Amino acid sequence: MGVTEFSKRIVSIRKELRLSQAALAALVGVTTGAVQSWEHGRRFPQSIELLETLAKCLGVTAGWLVDGGETLNTPLLPLDIIEAARDPRIQQIIRASVKALAD
Repeated sequence: MGVTEFSKRIVSIRKELRLSQAALAALVGVTTGAVQSWEHGRRFPQSIELLETLAKCLGVTAGWLVDGGETLNTPLLPLDIIEAARDPRIQQIIRASVKALAD
């Protein structure tokens, strides 16, 4: 998997969904720094599960993120969740929920 292509795909679909890096991070359950690292090609998601979660939040398949293969035309997350994730207050709630579920 090419870093540049992977990074470009994340940036492209995130912007298409009009999500900030912080909103995507909240949805995926990672830090904004993790999203920045993926988008700048410094890192990849550290597990298959995280890659699949990222793909689901972006409304694409993990295969598309990895190699540009088949993508989905409809978001896997409801549009109202994607819209709500743009609100910083909702991002805090999402982060707290993800943290509570992980504990």
